[in-house]
Amino acid sequence: MSDECWEALEKMKWEFVNGKKYPRGRWSTQWSHLQDALCKNTVTPAECYDAIRLGYVPEHLTVRESRYRRLLT
Repeated sequence: MSDECWEALEKMKWEFVNGKKYPRGRWSTQWSHLQDALCKNTVTPAECYDAIRLGYVPEHLTVRESRYRRLLT
């Protein structure tokens, strides 16, 4: 996974308030799922970039294998 993609996913997962890092709730979980699926090669980098541009993880990517998949239902 490229550093650029990793940084983009980290920005989507976390909200920064007054210099502190907070998870974005359900939104954080879907990005964690995508990040793990990308590491497991069940999602391609192109699909990952498309999801980042959309601002959410599309339904067809939520069924891909990752450690967080069960938390998305």
